[in-house]
Amino acid sequence: MSTTQSSDPSSMKRLAAAFCTVLLIASSFFSAPAVAQTNNTEGTMSDLQKRIEETGEAYTAAKQKVATIHEEMKANNERIAQINAQLPNARQNAASAISNSYKMRVSGPSLINLVFSSNDFNELLTTIKYLNAIETHNSGQAKQLTDLAEDLKNTQNELTKQAQEAAAEEQAASDALAAAQAAREEAQKQVIAENGNSGGSSLNPIDWNTDKISFVASWAPRIDKYLAGSPMAGCGTAYAAAAWDYGVDPRWSPAISNTESSKGAYCFKPHNAWGWGNSSWPDWKSAITDHVRGLATRYGSTITMVAARKYCPSNAEHWYKATLEQMNMI
Repeated sequence: MSTTQSSDPSSMKRLAAAFCTVLLIASSFFSAPAVAQTNNTEGTMSDLQKRIEETGEAYTAAKQKVATIHEEMKANNERIAQINAQLPNARQNAASAISNSYKMRVSGPSLINLVFSSNDFNELLTTIKYLNAIETHNSGQAKQLTDLAEDLKNTQNELTKQAQEAAAEEQAASDALAAAQAAREEAQKQVIAENGNSGGSSLNPIDWNTDKISFVASWAPRIDKYLAGSPMAGCGTAYAAAAWDYGVDPRWSPAISNTESSKGAYCFKPHNAWGWGNSSWPDWKSAITDHVRGLATRYGSTITMVAARKYCPSNAEHWYKATLEQMNMI
């Protein structure tokens, strides 16, 4: 048998053609998503998305303000407790000092008597300094009580103002949270309505009727379980927090990371697990935040065929089904 068959030109052509076909198929699955539309996201941000971000920021700012005020109130309450602990002794010392001062003025020696009773001028000066020291001490005891009382009054007034300010900020936080919840619910309903209920129709809707802390506490463990063993293990909190901030389904970005890079195992750029333009990041947290916000501003709050056609135009149906399947696993 001839050993030159493998070098036959027609065989080589068929082999080359087959290799090109494999490359084309692979590129439809893996390369196309890497050109996901990421440019000019700020200019195309919808009014609803702006409202989602603004209400979220307002809520976070109000809660941080409340926390700061409560810390200040705690410090003032501690100061009031310290003053109240010092007051009984201060009152006793002041009463004794005032009594001693009065006795000295009523029954103490006059300056003339001191002059005549002193053996010399130095003894007179020593006696006067001693009496002045006693008077200064008595005055200091009385002043300490006055200062403590004034400090107590001012601290209590400040505490009252802080309590009023905290109540106002709590109301602001409550109002911002209600607005944030409403905006996120509206975005979710809008996606379903605009896409004829095709947008992730097999997914359970996200419950946005919660605050950020509760939302993150609910979703972070589920995402962590999904990412376990991957390069993004432990990023559940970052994903859940970004999802709440931008009103995005918390399952979407983690699922895309699996479709695009096997959950960060095969990134074509540092920390770019989503085929996201030509971007790279120094860490997963900043990458996750940017990707989730990008989804919100360009693709909507959850997966849809419309979003799939924009994200992966060359193989949208496969991308949609693969990503949706992963979302249902979280």
